[in-house]
Amino acid sequence: MGAAAPGEALAASETCTAPSTVAVDGYLRQTFLRLTAQRNPTNSRQTFVCFRAADGTAAVDRGGRILVTDAQVSPVLPRADSDGQACTTTAGNVFPGPRPLFGGQVGDPDEPPYAPVLIDAYLAPFQLWGCLQAGSIGARVLVNTSGISAPAVSVAQDAPGTPLPAATPGPLGYPSSSCQVAGGGRQANLSIHNAHIWAYRGNDPELTTQSLCLRVERAGQQPIGAKLTVDATGTPGITPVAQGSTVDTTPCSVTVVGVDSPIGVSLSRSPRGANPASICVTAGTTKQRITVGTAGSVDPPAVVLEKDPDSA
Repeated sequence: MGAAAPGEALAASETCTAPSTVAVDGYLRQTFLRLTAQRNPTNSRQTFVCFRAADGTAAVDRGGRILVTDAQVSPVLPRADSDGQACTTTAGNVFPGPRPLFGGQVGDPDEPPYAPVLIDAYLAPFQLWGCLQAGSIGARVLVNTSGISAPAVSVAQDAPGTPLPAATPGPLGYPSSSCQVAGGGRQANLSIHNAHIWAYRGNDPELTTQSLCLRVERAGQQPIGAKLTVDATGTPGITPVAQGSTVDTTPCSVTVVGVDSPIGVSLSRSPRGANPASICVTAGTTKQRITVGTAGSVDPPAVVLEKDPDSA
């Protein structure tokens, strides 16, 4: 989980090496987001809350760890929910130091508008919260403590320019992993609550074919995963056109695979025989559509579905 090289000390945000609670951890397009928690393995009265928002630029480069020290061992482990704005909107916050911990904009500069991102903390008797809101993705870690007064807290910050971790690979050899393996454009690769989501655009060598891939693994449930390819080989002179994260996906009215929780994700297509034909992938408010027009041809482009062998 950490990005440190062998023999190097972990950055503060990487010290949750075995988190019991994962609110969010991974990439939304090019931005890495983390909010996780675990007990200190060497002191059971302490809890680590690790946070980070970084995209490889100086403008979005904030990470660290909140150390929560309780008067005695709390019988309750940290938990997570999706209320990423609660730390900012709830009254009675006595968290020390400047707040929020980070506030800014993230996203692809070639495809505005950017999404707002906020990392904040809340401290009160019996509890410490860590919060992260990035566009439509909200995440909160709740640490319940045993004392009647607020627990002791301190914040350690990552050094500027801390390397970004590698993205989590999908299952080897599965259709849904092929876009990532080919070096395609990442829409999402993150754990959020009890799920992990992979959403990628393919890196197809042929100009007449373009693909989108999606996989979702959720605890205790059958995975969903598939690859959609739009093939314009039979429509001479036509090249698929990829459109970016804020584009309208209404042409993709047929859902191939998708889930609504913990965030809405789907792989979808236009109806069979549509001319032009579209395929779309959506993860929260991040969207990608590939559309093939048919000027000069009456033959509709082909849309090919390949499902993962374990997919629902």
